[in-house]
Parts: sequence; C-alpha cells; structure tokens
Amino acid sequence: MKLMTGLSFNNLIEFYQNKHNVRFDSSRINVLRCIFAKGVDISRYADPKYNNRQLSEIYAGICENLDVSLYDNEAFEAEQMWELRLGLKHGVDISVYNHTNYLNVQMMFIRQGLEDSIDVTYFLDSELDPYQLQMIDVGLRKKLDVSKYANSQLSFDEMKSIFIELEKQQEMLYRNQLFANSVSFKTIIEEYESKHDTQLNLSILKELFDSYAKGVEITDDTIAQLQSVPRLKTWYEI
Repeated sequence: MKLMTGLSFNNLIEFYQNKHNVRFDSSRINVLRCIFAKGVDISRYADPKYNNRQLSEIYAGICENLDVSLYDNEAFEAEQMWELRLGLKHGVDISVYNHTNYLNVQMMFIRQGLEDSIDVTYFLDSELDPYQLQMIDVGLRKKLDVSKYANSQLSFDEMKSIFIELEKQQEMLYRNQLFANSVSFKTIIEEYESKHDTQLNLSILKELFDSYAKGVEITDDTIAQLQSVPRLKTWYEI
C-alpha cells in the first residue's frame, strides 16, 4: 500500500470528505495523519465505513509492521481486530479464527490456545458462550478429556458437572500415583483419613508428599495445620 499521490495530506482529506460527503472529526483525522506519515495510501481508510477505534487498530498494526490487510475488514469490530492483530504480532496462524462470526472473547481463547500450543479445535464452535469457552479452556490446560463436555448444546451447569467429575477422576489418578511411590506414605495418609472421616485434597497430598520425601515426619498436627489454611475458591465457584 505505497503512497501513490503527490497531494498533501490536507488536500487528500478534503478530497475524501467530498467524495464520501462527510466531515471527519479530529480523532479520525489524527489517525489518518499518522497512517499517511507512515507512507501508506490512506484511500482505503479515509472512508466512513471504518470507525475511529477500527482505524486505531489498523494504525497499530502498521506501526508494528504487520500485514493489516489480514484484518482491515470493516466487518470486524475493533475488539476483534485487536485479537487478530495480537495473533499476527505473536506469530500464530490467525486464519484459524479470522472469521466475523467469532466474538472477540472467542477469538481470545483461540489465540491464547494457539500461542500456548493447545489444541483449539474445541473452541471453534461459534455457538459457545464465554462461560462455556472458559470451562473448555481450563479443562484443556488441566489435560482433562474435554470432548466429554465441549458441546454448545450443553448448559453451563451440565458442562460444569461433567468437568467436576473428570477433575475428580484425574485427582484420584494422581493420588494413586503418589501412593504408588511410597507404601509408608500411603499408610500414614489412609490412617489419618480413616480416623477423621475425610479425604485430603490433591494439593495437600502433594505438599505432604514433598515434605515426606525430604524426611519430614508427617503427623496428625502437620496435616491438620495444612487443612486449616483457607482454601481458595475454584474459578467456577467465584
């Protein structure tokens, strides 16, 4: 998009205002001036089909030496352009989510997944709402089998129920793996749980096992002290 005219910026603005029968406000003129100063042909952007926030995202991409033609579509809202620009900036394949039917929140989950080398297949259903997307995102990062609940036809509560069950199964697996590392540690924990009619959560078990592996004696008081620490709510309880 090289500059193809010798006209001054002010003359160009006057030309495009007359062409589109509009008067540009100062904010738009300032952004167009910045784009013009970069040596870019402003003919595409001196058009009322773009709002000022969209133009700002286009200008940001030009300043970052990005191929803004991949997102300078007036059908994208500025927030969508933001996600596409960040994807280009971070070197991911934005063609995966370069679609106007994706809300910017959905674009964000897809972009972040691509950046973190997560399989984003489960994010691509445009019917998923932000809460469902977050449930899928957390499940993928916890390495749960999200195929069990990544379905836009399920309500959030239905998805959460399946998520919690998968999380419990995963914790039981990790619990058994810890116990398999030390029969004596397993005995101490099971005796405590039986005596107090409880089951320690995985984070406490991991902390106890790390201490035990370092030769620290595990007593009822040690366990009780860990249990007394206020538990942070999980993200879906907040």
